[in-house]
Amino acid sequence: MPALVEEGRIKTQERLRALVAKHGPLPAKAVTGRDAILMHSLAIDETLIDATYERSNSPKVGHYVPGTDIEIRDEAEFFAERMDAPVLINFAWHIQPEIERYMRAQGYQGQVLPIWE
Repeated sequence: MPALVEEGRIKTQERLRALVAKHGPLPAKAVTGRDAILMHSLAIDETLIDATYERSNSPKVGHYVPGTDIEIRDEAEFFAERMDAPVLINFAWHIQPEIERYMRAQGYQGQVLPIWE
């Protein structure tokens, strides 16, 4: 694995572990099929991310992130029950500003952190 990629992988794993040590398993937003590859590479499982949330009309709702036990839930559940979460991991890191604007418009005040920086 190229050194830069390995360095990013280690940095991301350390950041996630530190956040989980402080806050417990984290919620996530906007998981895509290609994220399963990233999640596998980063050894992300339900001990780090307890659920990921998608828009209510997404066909992904009610399923699991491929290769994990991380359930994909309706974002209405997040807005009703988890708005006080201090951190939300954004798997759609390539559109970070869009996801953050959307979550802020819904009233979320915690940190919206991209999975990969």
